Amino acid sequence: MTTHETTKAPKRKRRGESFWRRALTAQDHSGLSQLEFCRRNGLAVSTFHGWRRRLRETPIESEGPQSSFVEVCRPTVSEPDSQQDQMELIFPSGLRLKLPSQVEGRTLAEILWALEATEAC
Repeated sequence: MTTHETTKAPKRKRRGESFWRRALTAQDHSGLSQLEFCRRNGLAVSTFHGWRRRLRETPIESEGPQSSFVEVCRPTVSEPDSQQDQMELIFPSGLRLKLPSQVEGRTLAEILWALEATEAC
């Protein structure tokens, strides 16, 4: 009698509605095609499309709080020139991110998406 070894596929990470809302928003702002965005972020295109379709039918109000981001205000006091054109984002996890104040929206969306995907914030 021979023993058959079974190879289990690695567990897939289950992602909920809030993850997919953020992913869809990030893709919309990224300037990338859906296919390229999914490829770069290790997402299944079929799942991405399924969630896009599902969330179009579901009103946003059915979900709880959309984000844990807080308002970012530019300082009004004069600072040294090297810091004057920067903004700092402080996340609930304590992570601090300093960026040029003129950062493009698309670039900022990609940075925030990458941080969210790694659960850094």
